[in-house]
Amino acid sequence: MDSLTGTSESELARCLNLMENSLRHGEKAKLEVATYSLPTKEDLNTMWAEMTVSGFHVSKPTARMVQGIPLTSIVITKGSPIWAAIIPLIVPIAVIGLIAFGIAKIETITRALLPLVLAAGGLTLIALGIMRQPAIKAAEKYAQRR
Repeated sequence: MDSLTGTSESELARCLNLMENSLRHGEKAKLEVATYSLPTKEDLNTMWAEMTVSGFHVSKPTARMVQGIPLTSIVITKGSPIWAAIIPLIVPIAVIGLIAFGIAKIETITRALLPLVLAAGGLTLIALGIMRQPAIKAAEKYAQRR
């Protein structure tokens, strides 16, 4: 696609879509727009912000005079705006996945932990039973001293 022609902002958006669709991912194309007057820096910043919000991967526009004709140049790159939205979601999705995995495997986890909890409880009871007599004797000695 060598050239696209339009006379309004809506046609510029249509041309940008056509141009981006003709590119392969990562490929770049230069777009030059001829206008009646040279745009100001504020106009260029507004143009760039609107194109970026619309999902286009574009460079900051530059304006210059070429043989008396004001030209605004933009470099558009075919990219995937979806990735920019997905990347911040990776960690929360991973956490939710781990929680769901834990809930789904709770029965297996319980079966593995139950013998350990029972063994720890049994050992505690045995230790208390063994320590009962020495503790009673120590308490009696302490009471006699008072």
